[in-house]
Amino acid sequence: MSEEIRLSYQYQVGGNLPPDALTYATREADDQLYETLKAGKFCYVLNSRQMGKSSLWVRTKQRLEAENFICVGFELTIIGTGSRDEWYYSFANRLLKGFSSRIKINLRSWWSEHIGLTAVGRLDALVEEVILTAIPSETKAVIFIDEIDLVRKLGSKEDRFTDDFFVWIRACYNKRSDNANYNRLTFCLLGVATPSDLIEDKSVTPFNIGQAIALKGFTVSEVKPLMGGLTGNVDNPSAVMTQVLDWTGGQPFLTQRLCYLIVNNSQRITAGKEKELVAQVVQSFIIDNWKTQDEQSHLKTISDRLLNDEQRAVYLLDLYRQVLQKSEIEVSESSEERELQLSGLVVKEGSKLGVYNPIYAAIFNESWIDHELKKLRPYALLMKAWFASNCQDTSKLLRGSDLKEALEWSKDKHLSSKDHKYLNASQQSLNNRRLKTVFFTAVGLLSGIIGSWLWYNYRYAFCPIGERVWATNDCVRSIMSSGEKPRLFLGRTNVDLEEGTKNFQKGEYEKAKKRFEQAKSVDPSDPVPSIYSNNAQARLQSQQKGQPLWKLAVVVGIDSFEDTAREVLRGVADSQDKFNKAGGKDGRLLEIVIVNDGNKPEFSRKVAEGLVNHQDILGIIGHTASESSDKALPIYEKRNLAMLSPTSSSSELNGKVFFRPIQSTTEAAKVYADYIKNNLSLNTENTDKLRIFYDKNKLYSNSLTKNFLKNFTPEKKENLSAEELCRFTKITCSNFSDFKQRPETFLDIINKRLCLFARINCSDFSDSLLDIKTVLTETKKDQVIFLIPSLD
Repeated sequence: MSEEIRLSYQYQVGGNLPPDALTYATREADDQLYETLKAGKFCYVLNSRQMGKSSLWVRTKQRLEAENFICVGFELTIIGTGSRDEWYYSFANRLLKGFSSRIKINLRSWWSEHIGLTAVGRLDALVEEVILTAIPSETKAVIFIDEIDLVRKLGSKEDRFTDDFFVWIRACYNKRSDNANYNRLTFCLLGVATPSDLIEDKSVTPFNIGQAIALKGFTVSEVKPLMGGLTGNVDNPSAVMTQVLDWTGGQPFLTQRLCYLIVNNSQRITAGKEKELVAQVVQSFIIDNWKTQDEQSHLKTISDRLLNDEQRAVYLLDLYRQVLQKSEIEVSESSEERELQLSGLVVKEGSKLGVYNPIYAAIFNESWIDHELKKLRPYALLMKAWFASNCQDTSKLLRGSDLKEALEWSKDKHLSSKDHKYLNASQQSLNNRRLKTVFFTAVGLLSGIIGSWLWYNYRYAFCPIGERVWATNDCVRSIMSSGEKPRLFLGRTNVDLEEGTKNFQKGEYEKAKKRFEQAKSVDPSDPVPSIYSNNAQARLQSQQKGQPLWKLAVVVGIDSFEDTAREVLRGVADSQDKFNKAGGKDGRLLEIVIVNDGNKPEFSRKVAEGLVNHQDILGIIGHTASESSDKALPIYEKRNLAMLSPTSSSSELNGKVFFRPIQSTTEAAKVYADYIKNNLSLNTENTDKLRIFYDKNKLYSNSLTKNFLKNFTPEKKENLSAEELCRFTKITCSNFSDFKQRPETFLDIINKRLCLFARINCSDFSDSLLDIKTVLTETKKDQVIFLIPSLD
């Protein structure tokens, strides 16, 4: 190589390489793009930044023009942004400038003359009626459009008008069958995006008719042009280039830059020391203090692409950590994987995803991930340590002010499932620590009057002042919520549910819905987030359309029948979800108001009195036990408010507004009676062998007993009470209240109340604390016992 040629070698770090650059390395993509466009096929080159896309199309344009192709190429950055009409006009103007030597028209006048057409319609007419007719019939044209990813910044979420642009490109190919002129026109799109990023409507994408051109890093066989610049500056150019590729992985920008640094380094790379000395150059001039040495913002561009979307950055960094730790992972084609590839940080080889090169791995290491995560989320390192302990080390959970700050920070953040799990575990741990503190304090002091006093105060701890019910010595929280109250079930903690209720209270229904949806994913078994999410959507639609929504109230006994309440709410949530997803009725969605009556009859009556004052509530789902329904039903009847009870079965409950989806005690009693008659051979002839225990003071128990006894008498005895029917049928009937209740010893009180204190389900022999031994003692040896509970 002559000294003149050697000196003309200039490594260009950044920007497009001139078509005649001696350091341009021809890759497989060069010939592939050239041959594909020459054949008239639509192409697209979509890859990360600084991979040589612009240099590729400039070189390809030169090759095609040498064969009499007319090539027009420009970057969309030149056009900028604007309204639909402004953007299409600017695009048409740039296109005409590319064909300016052959076409002489006043675009402004022409555009105005075709005002009756849409913007994309005018562009189509310009190409078909002006450009294609001006090009000689034997000449082909190629339009190169670079930085195509900028279309994502155009328009709005509601009007992605550039979808029309891609539809138009597809139409140009479809027209080839009807208009031969279109066979002479083709396109090449280049940018940093995936096809799915560029167009919203996947059904009209042009990318299923085009050919993707894969632009990979330099291989050993492709870098010969780059070695010319090393000649005379290093002892063994081939050995040095091998080390360069080992460090850069063939990444074009880094390969050019490292060659430039080696040539301009004061220390010559001598034979035999290539590995050591190239590593020193990489460490000193690229890796060390990379932020200050990154003059062309190559590394910063990668970092920015990962971190510019704060809501998505957490996912990307978590995924990148997996790639970094395992060297490579199986490709799943997720959007996060595609985004990592577009950043340039990772590369896909076959079915594996790995870090592009050792330089990236050294700079964007785990310390960098931890540092950036700490800026994105303040608890990143603690969360990492907690998951590393298989979620067992509670010392890594957030506490005190740290937890409070993290929960405040998490508002309006799009967090990963790991974040939700960690924050919920931290809050649950806090609640458990508080409970344990109170629990052990109570155990130490629970003796005599002091123990009773502590317990008495605890049992009302979850009842806010002003919401306590003292008359029955019970704790029933006054709950009426469409989305305003977070902790309906006290044993559950859900950060997203709590934050969503705050948004709901402020009328920020769109934000509330997002939070409630996240809460559903955290705790799928809880029906409350589902109901709240549908309520938020119903409120939002009601605001947008300016029309009222449908509203029903569901009354459940949360404080005493938690499992039953949850099951009822699950059924309601499922029905509401189906109703709203089907569009509701008359375009109006359904809101569910959750109400707690504790399944306490007197409180149920007060709840009913409150609900009838809400004129927008069209019906009631509830109450739970027949006792509670019996107290509420007369109040609903006065207002003619429909009541559907999913669980109350007493046949005494009836009326024009009362409905139930289950069998009443009338049907249930017949089943029991038939069984005893047919399977146990008991009837009116041997009724002395049957003994019934029931609670005459409870509606359900009394009703079931009465209906059961009617099945044992052939005569119609409609007006007799249960006691009278017992005598008539000669069946021994014992009322719970006739037995002396088992006296509670001090130990009994401690054990029972500790169960409640720790919120553990501890079951008694019967719901009346009845002494079972007494029941058995009072029963004859050959008698069959039919024990009817107090509540249904």
